[in-house]
Amino acid sequence: MRALTINRAGSTAAWEQTMKGLGLTVEMDSQTLEQMERDWNDVMMDSTKRKRRKKMKKHKLKKRRRPPVHLASRLDDDLHVYIL
Repeated sequence: MRALTINRAGSTAAWEQTMKGLGLTVEMDSQTLEQMERDWNDVMMDSTKRKRRKKMKKHKLKKRRRPPVHLASRLDDDLHVYIL
C-alpha cells in the first residue's frame, strides 16, 4: 500500500509540474478547461486535415509522373527504360 501511495504522489507532483509549465493551475475552473479542450481539438483537427491533404497531393503528383497504362507496353518495347 505504501508503494502505491508514493507512486501516486509522485505522479500527482509530476502532473502539477506539467500544468505549471503550461501556465495553468490545478485549481482552474471547469469552464476554462472545457474551452481549452475545444481549442486543442480544433488544432488537432487542423493538423490532421493538413497532413491528409499533403499526402493526397504527393500521391497524385507521383501518379501523374507515371506513364499512362495504355502507353506502358509501348514504352517498354521502345525505350526499355522509363526514367522517373
